[in-house]
Amino acid sequence: MRRSVRNTFVAAVLVATGAQADPTVGFGFNYVFGEGPAIGFKLFTDNKEDSTAGYVGFDYVFRRDAVRPHMGIGYLGQDWYLGVDIGLTGEAARPDFAIGAGLADTEAPPKPRRQTNTTNNGGTGGTGNGNGNGGTGGEDGGEETASDDVCYYYEEDCAPGQPVIGPDGEVVEKFVLRF
Repeated sequence: MRRSVRNTFVAAVLVATGAQADPTVGFGFNYVFGEGPAIGFKLFTDNKEDSTAGYVGFDYVFRRDAVRPHMGIGYLGQDWYLGVDIGLTGEAARPDFAIGAGLADTEAPPKPRRQTNTTNNGGTGGTGNGNGNGGTGGEDGGEETASDDVCYYYEEDCAPGQPVIGPDGEVVEKFVLRF
């Protein structure tokens, strides 16, 4: 029985560490129910702030003076985590549960790039007609300028009724209450 539990845990560790491209590490404190406080190390499957991620790790349980392997799920904040996990403690390798918190090396999700509109200024060096036909000796226009007729989800000064671009680049509705 003990060998099958250990093999299952090793398989879970191998699957969890290869599940995501950007793993990160965490270090913190756990409270193991029935055993007391512990200090531990975790390997998270993702490193993005404000997200959930699976993890595997090891704790040092003070009461037993023993190492406790565990796996669980946690919420990653701005360089911190909260987690719940199941692990194996003691010589009998009986399962137990823990909650924990600590520090983790996380990264903020990237802000989407602002979309741009292309405006043609008629080219340079010739007679342009405003459509990018630079005329003789001219070049096509193509100057990029930021669009002011849309608002992005992370901006706080969107006008009522203004189209809002969501985190996935799609136009979403923004409801504004007026009193």
